[in-house]
Amino acid sequence: IFATALCTYGAEVGDKARIENGITFFESALELESKSNNSTTANWVGLQNNLGVALYVLGKNQDDVGILKKARKALEAALSFWNLEHSTTVKRQAILSNLGNALVALGERETGTQTSEEALTTIRMALRETDKATSVVDWIGLQNNLSVALLSLGLRQSGTDHLAESVDVARTALAECHRKRWPHMWAATINNLASSLRSLGERENSSQALQGAIAACRESLLERKQEKVPMAWAETQTNLGIALRLLGAREQRIGMLEDSVAAFRAALLENTRERVPVRWAATQDSLGVTLSSLGELASSTAYIEEAIIAFRLALEVRTQDRLPVDWTSTQNNLGGALTHLGDREFNNLHLREAVAAYQSILLVNTREKEPLIWATA
Repeated sequence: IFATALCTYGAEVGDKARIENGITFFESALELESKSNNSTTANWVGLQNNLGVALYVLGKNQDDVGILKKARKALEAALSFWNLEHSTTVKRQAILSNLGNALVALGERETGTQTSEEALTTIRMALRETDKATSVVDWIGLQNNLSVALLSLGLRQSGTDHLAESVDVARTALAECHRKRWPHMWAATINNLASSLRSLGERENSSQALQGAIAACRESLLERKQEKVPMAWAETQTNLGIALRLLGAREQRIGMLEDSVAAFRAALLENTRERVPVRWAATQDSLGVTLSSLGELASSTAYIEEAIIAFRLALEVRTQDRLPVDWTSTQNNLGGALTHLGDREFNNLHLREAVAAYQSILLVNTREKEPLIWATA
């Protein structure tokens, strides 16, 4: 229980050391369990599950594919040894849910969609084994996980089917998740709904969906306070910033783009490079996109120059080998900003740098491997 609390608190405040201490405890407990005369498979399965969750949290926060693969291995091991007698220690659907979350994180860091599709299948399996009537909290959590998995896969594919389903699933969860009873879960659920709405709004060019996303983010922030849950607060600030940027650019509203910049800068107060490098890089990239849009709308090269700095900072973490999908996105954004700056300043150097950025994308993302990325590069 102590180690689980360490990991949970470490995730909430972005404390890597606490999560690592929890992992060390679980690893030591597993070693002792294997040597004990009183060892039971049930205890071993429970410890493997807890270890997998801790590794998943650390791997996701620290952008470490190796740790995420260890999380997958631990959870698959727990699942392979589970039987009905172990249900008092850990439910099978809990292991499936945790494995699905780890697969989502891995899939986001790989080219192709195979792992993301495995994640979706795994979480759907967990839902089929969960009785809403007797385990409503577990059911809501799984609906949230399913919404996230659908969103993750939908962003990697053309069309809107998975994105629309992600919105529907989040709304289904929200209908059962009451703010007064489960305020933190309610805030997480409505934040997930916001993510799905703004992604769908972006894909469909829908102002209504984007307005819904902004409203949902602001509702989530009623519970997600910086002083209480700093990492969750930063996550929603980032979500809000993206939705404001999309709608502001669509409706040509400078004030909304400025609000977007403010939201990203607020998120960076907690999403530091030392604490959560992958989130820091994602926030820098999002900030760069908004600054670039603001520079175009306000006819200001200063904003575009700031955007280029933000993209280059993001690329220090979003490398081709570790985060190929994110690397591609940021390279594309950098190419666009360099093109705009080169056109404004009649600067061939910036234009040549833009061409190099685009060419690097096409070398990695071929038409056969990543047709959607290839078509937009």
